[in-house]
Amino acid sequence: MPRSQRSVPALAAGVAALGILATVSLGGALEGLAERNQRQALDRRVDLVRTGVAAEAARYVDAITDIAAAVGAQTDLTADDFARISAAVSTDRLPAVTAVAVLVAAGTAEVPAAQDYWRAHGATGLTLRPDPSETEHVFSVLARDYDGRPPMVGPDLAKRTELVDALRHSANTNAAAVSRTYVLARDENMPPDRRQLSFVVAVPFYRPTADRISGWAVMGLRGGTFLDAAMRGGALSMIEVELLDSSAEGLRTPVARWPSGEPEADADLTRTVAVGVAQRTWQLTVKPTGKLAEGEAPYLVPASALAGTLITALVVGLILILGLSRGHALARVAAATAALQADIARREETERQLRRTETELRAFLAMTGHDLKSPLASVAGHVELLRTPGAPDPADWLAVERGLGRMNRLVDDLLTYAVADAAPLEPRPVDLGAMAAEIAAEHATVRIGPLPTVMADPRMLRHVLENLVGNAVKYSCPGHAPDVEIVSVPAGARTRIEVADHGIGVPDTERARVFEAFHRSANGTDRPGTGLGLAICQRIVERHGGEIGVDANDGGGSRFWFTLPGG
Repeated sequence: MPRSQRSVPALAAGVAALGILATVSLGGALEGLAERNQRQALDRRVDLVRTGVAAEAARYVDAITDIAAAVGAQTDLTADDFARISAAVSTDRLPAVTAVAVLVAAGTAEVPAAQDYWRAHGATGLTLRPDPSETEHVFSVLARDYDGRPPMVGPDLAKRTELVDALRHSANTNAAAVSRTYVLARDENMPPDRRQLSFVVAVPFYRPTADRISGWAVMGLRGGTFLDAAMRGGALSMIEVELLDSSAEGLRTPVARWPSGEPEADADLTRTVAVGVAQRTWQLTVKPTGKLAEGEAPYLVPASALAGTLITALVVGLILILGLSRGHALARVAAATAALQADIARREETERQLRRTETELRAFLAMTGHDLKSPLASVAGHVELLRTPGAPDPADWLAVERGLGRMNRLVDDLLTYAVADAAPLEPRPVDLGAMAAEIAAEHATVRIGPLPTVMADPRMLRHVLENLVGNAVKYSCPGHAPDVEIVSVPAGARTRIEVADHGIGVPDTERARVFEAFHRSANGTDRPGTGLGLAICQRIVERHGGEIGVDANDGGGSRFWFTLPGG
């Protein structure tokens, strides 16, 4: 056998070894890339979870703060006043709420007078039951429940240390305070498998003529329901989230887990982040329950190994077949090896690009967060200075507070806009008439025609109606009271809802652009807004399979309309 032919098997064996080595190296590189993608995907979800929980908590704190302000504004608060004020709270918007109550403090000698006072103000049948072992008492005198159970009024709550600590902190800081987690008194008799750890948010209020705290507005929240609501709005999957309450002694109390069950993934991928809520710090533990990397092919590594093996076998076969043409066979081997090396190089370049993109994205997020948070912190600081004795005209700090409110609304709209096309839909029958009536209660000038029941996600649909009605009121003609009408119009197989007004209207040339993000009509730039409201409405309606638009209204103004399937 010629020497050149004797070298063919050795050459084939060498090429086979090289191909196997390259295939193994490629598989290892892909495994590493998949693991990095997994960690990056988990970090992105952690950011979404932290933002969602903080935003959900802020909604409850804002709600009870508004109630405390309304209660304190009453010259002589009655049970009817409280019923009207607390009616603004809805479990559609705040699903974790159990009850809202007015709490007052009284010494033992003051209890009979306090009981007589609140009975005379509408709390008929109220019986205050002081704990004989205490000298200072805390009573719930007015309450409204949201879970179908009788409100608890009358018993002494002085031994509820978690509640009392929150009341004291809110009184000392004159701000909202969140209690440590505990089992609410109303839940103590529930079966253990249905009992949740809960917490309360307390805000002090002052009567207009009082020079000290008159009482507290308190809202009870169930931890598990709170976490479920925060997670449903974030379009999250393949993770487990656990909410823990951190105490001053460094102890962490598990409050709730979403979803229930044990994580499947390696505990090495666990992330723990802190979330500040009022004066307390909560911790969130996030664990993956499956492959997180978006777009990752589950069989990428095996397929690459198979491809590398096939390529190697092909090269070896060519060498054996073309053994008599050694030069030609070696050229094919070189070409195949170069192709494998080029593939590895391309994948390494892709990995470098991913790292660069991640760095740029983190820099952008850091810059954006600074540009939003720094002005908020500065404005908040000036507000505190303006509140001190001898401060400038209150109109100055009211203007600052309005600016702060606008910035907060911009952040809220940005978050809503970011998840409006990704949050999971939870359609169920919605009574449009009842929903419109709740919204109209906030605007005395809204007229409502007969409205049907539709299948839709109630929280998203409420956002659309609230935005359209709010715009109709906001863009009314100067010097004229708002005139808004909500009606249903037959539209074949669809339901068409119209919100009409007689305001400043939308110019013909801008109707095609009013639903673009950040677009503001030229004749409405003097009205406050972020330019995201109609864009969010469009995303929500289109996710329901409907359409949205605007026409000129007879007699002036605009007629915004949207459709839903199956009217």
